[in-house]
Amino acid sequence: MWPNSKKSSSLSTFIILLVLVPLVIISICICTLGTQASISWSWRFGILLTNSTYSSQLVFSTKSSPFVPNDAAVAAAAPQYSPSTSSEPNKTTLDLPPLGEKQERVEKNRHSTRLKNMEANLARVRSSIRAAAAQVQNLTSIHEDPDYVPRGPIYRNANAFHRSYLEMEKHFKIYIYEEGEPPIFHNGPCKSIYSTEGRFIHEMEKENMYRTRDPNEALVFFLPFSVVMMVQYLYVPDSHSMDSIGRAVSDYVHVVSNRHPFWNRSLGADHFMLSCHDWVS
Repeated sequence: MWPNSKKSSSLSTFIILLVLVPLVIISICICTLGTQASISWSWRFGILLTNSTYSSQLVFSTKSSPFVPNDAAVAAAAPQYSPSTSSEPNKTTLDLPPLGEKQERVEKNRHSTRLKNMEANLARVRSSIRAAAAQVQNLTSIHEDPDYVPRGPIYRNANAFHRSYLEMEKHFKIYIYEEGEPPIFHNGPCKSIYSTEGRFIHEMEKENMYRTRDPNEALVFFLPFSVVMMVQYLYVPDSHSMDSIGRAVSDYVHVVSNRHPFWNRSLGADHFMLSCHDWVS
């Protein structure tokens, strides 16, 4: 009997220890972590039971401070709603060029249209002059013009000349660059043997039927400097050197070609200057 009793007693003791030791260890852990850990555990355990999507993201926290959900984990665990990826999205994003480039392209197109219209108008004028030249080969124009009717042997074809003059009055426009200051620019002598130069500049400076303030309407461009005034203010007497005058003209062309596109457009072919001068070095 005694041996069996000892065996039963040992087995009971082993079972009791097997149950009590884990309980003691769990109790010590709970006391050490505090009540907040158990609350944290229970809160998360509740979430695990109610929403299975959190099971792979949330991590048990052992901090003693009040539990605060991990924002990154919650955000990652929350349902993700992505926009529709169908072949026909609600809005289409276009790669639009910057506003400056768009305006520049529009301006280039507008400028090209102006040039095409101008060339078409000039083609019509040339055609009318050729038609007038073919109509008659006498010394008097047949165009009705109360102000001026060319006649006489001085004209090779008075009718063609007259038609050209009438077209000039309607379409010929000159743009005068505004760069430069008197006395060399926008000025000239009006009471000397070279007064033709000054009078032409002063007449062009005034408003008249040929001057336009819009350079896009102009057929030619006037460089408003006076050679007579350059000689007076820039030339060194008896030096026989034109370098100072040449530099002034070159600098002026450089200025207007950098500020305006018209010189570079034709390489100066539609620009003109005036020099009513017989003086040579």
